Amino acid sequence: MRLTRAILAPGRAVRILACSLLVALGPAPLLSQTGVTGRVTDQGTNRPIAAARVSLRGTEHVAITDSSGRYRIVGVETGTWIIEVRRIGYRPLAFPDVVVRQNRFSVIDLSLEPAPFELATVEAAPALFPEPSLVAGSLVGFSAEEIKRAPGAAGDVSRILQGLPSVAKVNDQSNALAVRGGSPLENLFLVDGIEIPNINHFPTQGSSGGPIGLLHVDLIREVDFSAGGFGAEAGDRLSSVLNIRFREGNREAFDAQLDLNFIGFGGIAEGPLGRSGSWIVAGRRSYLDLAIKAFDLGTTAIPQYGDYQGKVVVDLNRNHRLGLLAVLADDRFETDLANAIENEAFTFGRQDLLQGTTGLTWTAAFGPRVNAVTSAAWSTSRFDEEYYEAGGANGLIFRNRSRERALRLRHATNVDLGSGILSIGGDASRASSRYDNRYDVPNPLGTSPTTLDVRTTLRSTRAGAFATLAPRTSQTVSLLLGTRVDYHSATGNTTLSPRGSLSIRLSPRTVATASGGVYYQTLPTVLLAQAESHLALPDPRAVHAVLGLSHQLAEDLRFTLEGYHKRYDRLPVDPDQPGLLPVDALYHGFGFLAAHKELIPSGRGTTTGLEALLQKRMSHRFYGQIGGSYARTFYRAGDGIRRPRVFDNRAVLTAEGGWKVGRSWDLSARWLYAGGAPYTPVDAAASAAAGRTVLDGSRINVARLPAYHALSVRADRRFAIGGTTLNTFLSVWNAYNRENIAQVYWNPATGRVDSVKQWTLLPVFGIEWEL
Repeated sequence: MRLTRAILAPGRAVRILACSLLVALGPAPLLSQTGVTGRVTDQGTNRPIAAARVSLRGTEHVAITDSSGRYRIVGVETGTWIIEVRRIGYRPLAFPDVVVRQNRFSVIDLSLEPAPFELATVEAAPALFPEPSLVAGSLVGFSAEEIKRAPGAAGDVSRILQGLPSVAKVNDQSNALAVRGGSPLENLFLVDGIEIPNINHFPTQGSSGGPIGLLHVDLIREVDFSAGGFGAEAGDRLSSVLNIRFREGNREAFDAQLDLNFIGFGGIAEGPLGRSGSWIVAGRRSYLDLAIKAFDLGTTAIPQYGDYQGKVVVDLNRNHRLGLLAVLADDRFETDLANAIENEAFTFGRQDLLQGTTGLTWTAAFGPRVNAVTSAAWSTSRFDEEYYEAGGANGLIFRNRSRERALRLRHATNVDLGSGILSIGGDASRASSRYDNRYDVPNPLGTSPTTLDVRTTLRSTRAGAFATLAPRTSQTVSLLLGTRVDYHSATGNTTLSPRGSLSIRLSPRTVATASGGVYYQTLPTVLLAQAESHLALPDPRAVHAVLGLSHQLAEDLRFTLEGYHKRYDRLPVDPDQPGLLPVDALYHGFGFLAAHKELIPSGRGTTTGLEALLQKRMSHRFYGQIGGSYARTFYRAGDGIRRPRVFDNRAVLTAEGGWKVGRSWDLSARWLYAGGAPYTPVDAAASAAAGRTVLDGSRINVARLPAYHALSVRADRRFAIGGTTLNTFLSVWNAYNRENIAQVYWNPATGRVDSVKQWTLLPVFGIEWEL
């Protein structure tokens, strides 16, 4: 893509970062007792649970939650623990991998699932894995510690998910998620229930990928990822939902942390807000540009970026609380022709990007059976880009001066009917997108490019409503039924999306599941704005069907097997390029959305696959997972020919795990294999005549790249320094230096077909000083 040779990348966020660091470096941290604190809530209604028994396994440390669901355990020895929670009427829970550090309170919020007919007792055995009864389809979760120490990810949530068998391998230089054959534009990102358009630096407009994540790993509490069959509460996406929950700040004392790692340098500060709340802020900036300038190394082609995140929580009383969330990123990059040729890049130019989301959430409990969550968020993205072709005439191929803004509202009310959980709610948005764009992107198939100037403002209103019902049927059968309806004013489209899931307990250790539904997604606004006729297009549709089997081999070991089928229709197709799908165009050419003067909704596609995953949770010193999948994904565009889609890796195999060596060392590794992705061979004669890459339009996606595989290893070491802790890690990506191929192209410098290599052996380091 445009930033394939840039790994790191700031602007206005630096001022905000400076303020955060002043807080972190200012007052000395208050020494507090070492322990664990948090809140216990009902998984179905989100209301606080009082009188729950919270304990640390293997110790006498016990606490009972108060009327607000809060608990506090003090005097805990540093190390890694398992928290157990019990309450009559709920399934007992065991939460592993809780790391307690000296002079700090670890904030661990927990949720319990109601047991059918109140058959659970405090003596029942707790589960290290969540029950599937209130979960709709294909869900995988990661704790904060699992995210933090994952090898080959550097704390980037999206790169962690690339180790799952449901995610295709796209490119080392991009963390884009291609889930079960779908395009990266089909993924929904939520942080504390608030939609974030893109969670990456240097975002791809209209899609969801980027070279590096912008969310600070130490703010993340946990992550849930649904690869299909998700419930009716999520709309306007075809493939997946990534639900990220930030942790609260420390309510016990002021804490601070300084960071220096592969991603950049920055810090975190957090502390109590009076007696009824907390705050936490994090800031970060890339540093390579500063180092190069300080040592006068002479190059300016270094990506720069900065980001800022913060969260404030205030308890108005035991039943009502407010949460404020802010996420901001500012990115800049500039390169010239000489640098593009040196790095085998297809284009050169500049980027100045700004994105941010601020949201307010009100959580309210109305009695013991009703809970409501309401949020309002403001998102804005500004793109200022100009790119030129590195080969050929070196003319302007893309100019993007656009601004996209949206006000989003979301509400959900959960009601415990006694016989089940009823959830009703809706979401609405008012968006305004202004474009001053020029498209002259070379056609990858060699025909004349579609030159297009877009100067327009597109305003739209979107509204959706949903309802789900999870009846408490029996101990062995769980059901979740739902539907949603959506309306988009710009296109005039109204869609109805029924969905549901079913789980049947075949034995105390084995559960069979089924889920599915109908899913719609509006085309990206930047694509709709290219022509008035595009507004008459129907929303692309996907139908999911998922069958699964889960078997608990041991308390900390679970095996899951899932088969799925996903069918697409009404995908847009350009009559001038009848063999391609415009929604996949980012992976056919230069990494830009091309111009389309006319689109017709005749594209179709299918994905069918089988996935297996063996997970071991941290209960002693070992943890890990082994996953594999075999899937085929095909499409038919305007010419009706059945072709493999660009994300058709066929076979994927992953193995990941770690070992805690004593209290201070963690060793981990991840190996990933993916079958070679389809690609269109280069037409050497046409490329030589044009002076740039021209693909063979008669052989679209008939060739395959060599299989991808790579090993990443990581070592973490903690040091106690006085009353502080120094955390360090060293990771090596692609440890045996496999030469993986990202793309095949025509190299104008050599006059022959060449290939773009993915990352070779790459050392990655990190230092965190907890003050």
